[in-house]
Amino acid sequence: MATKGKAKAPTKTPRKPAGARPTSFSPELFANVCAGLAEGMSLVKVCARAGMPSRQTVHRWLNEDPHLQLTYVTAREDQADYLQKASSTSLTR
Repeated sequence: MATKGKAKAPTKTPRKPAGARPTSFSPELFANVCAGLAEGMSLVKVCARAGMPSRQTVHRWLNEDPHLQLTYVTAREDQADYLQKASSTSLTR
């Protein structure tokens, strides 16, 4: 006599909780990260803003696509210029 097994419940695809950080690459999102850096913000502060990816996600994007690195390095150079000008302005006051 064959025994009837319990039917398996359908597996649910895990969903991100509401307000979860984006993890998929988007050129617009990456441009916003770089713009924040160029304006003197740290990556920690940029990524703390609503709708922004985590630092780990940004670094994963950079590791997965070497073409992004030039844009990121340029943003970091702009950041250094911004911070240098800001510090020299505060020293002359």
